[in-house]
Amino acid sequence: MIKSIVSLFKSDLQFSKIDPDGPEEGILERKGDQMHILQIWIVLIYSMLFSLIDLFLGFYEQSIIMLIGIPGSMLTFALVAKGKKLISKIWNSALINIILGLICMYTTTATGILIFFIPLIIGTQIALQGKARKIGMFISIFSFVEMIFLLIGDLHLGNKYVLTDEQIETEIFINLTGATVATLIQIILILKLSNQIEEKLIEKSGQLNEKNLELQKANTELDNFVYSVSHDLRSPVVSVKGLLALVLENKQLDESVIQYLKMGERSLTHLDDTIREILEYSRNTRVGPVIEKFDVRKLVEQIFTDLKFAAGIEMKFEAEIVGPSEISSDKSRFNTVLRNIISNAVKYRKKDISDPYVRFKMMHVENKVEVYISDNGEGISSANMEKVFDMFYRGTSTGMGTGLGLYICREILAKIHGTISLKSELGIGTMVIIELQEQV
Repeated sequence: MIKSIVSLFKSDLQFSKIDPDGPEEGILERKGDQMHILQIWIVLIYSMLFSLIDLFLGFYEQSIIMLIGIPGSMLTFALVAKGKKLISKIWNSALINIILGLICMYTTTATGILIFFIPLIIGTQIALQGKARKIGMFISIFSFVEMIFLLIGDLHLGNKYVLTDEQIETEIFINLTGATVATLIQIILILKLSNQIEEKLIEKSGQLNEKNLELQKANTELDNFVYSVSHDLRSPVVSVKGLLALVLENKQLDESVIQYLKMGERSLTHLDDTIREILEYSRNTRVGPVIEKFDVRKLVEQIFTDLKFAAGIEMKFEAEIVGPSEISSDKSRFNTVLRNIISNAVKYRKKDISDPYVRFKMMHVENKVEVYISDNGEGISSANMEKVFDMFYRGTSTGMGTGLGLYICREILAKIHGTISLKSELGIGTMVIIELQEQV
């Protein structure tokens, strides 16, 4: 036990110190540990002091009861040193309850001994924090009930002392002074710890504000850089694409040259798509939503027309709108989402079937708009379903996709109070489901 107490003194559990940055426990739990150590010292010091006072006054049974607190406190110290903090807290509270109860049964409540329950209840509430808070509440209630029971009861062990008025006044003065000192020590510790925690929180808050400002500045600069570079890159890419289209109109070119030029054109198209999607993502982060009322049917029909012309393929496009075709949202963002999803259906269509299709359906459900976009394309395997919304992830090995489309769609919809999900089966097709909150 002596080794345990010595190791305790060498530990970080002195109540005069507290580290709000402790790695495992919360600030309140660490503060509770400090209060617990203080309680042990109070019990130990008071046990030694009052055992001598009671012995001097001739209260021998009371002196013996107070002596119980000395080995009891040593045991509490040992439990703390062994890391059994919760057990030590419960034992320390039980020890104080036992000592106070026995003293009352050997003397009388008129001595004011019950006032010691006040610092006991305060200390117990503070010492038992975190997961042990309910236990602390139970012990405090038990201590309060014991105090009331001793106050109105008449239990006694042996013959109670018959005290003179002068002795009662002396006992009241001693007990009132002792309980007041114990309570004041607890209050001083609480204030000290509160000040330390407040100072630390203010310091952390200042550091966090500085970091936030630095992060905001870095994000703004990064957004500006991405937007500027992407915008500057897209202009020459579009110009080169236009020049390639003009060159390919030359009928005198060799077949091999045409093949190489078309390969270059596809690469430029892929690069242009990537830059365009980066610009869309940058715009989504930089610009707030612009809410307006618009006709979804016209929007979808325009997308279908554009894709038919661009793809140069025979693909069936169907649109069904149940109820009003007008909604209130961000038209530009919603258009980007629909264009990306329908474009994916075109890109990842099955090449070996004669009836590829894209079907669009919209309906109003309460104050939400539900959109279903389905196709009979390549589909996505179940193993890849959870990753399709990740940045730069491509669900299939074919096509010229950038892996940004669905990621951008999710980010855009989050900005305008919408969600996106999909159902897909490899080789069968895909259905994308959009739920959008209409805004006024």
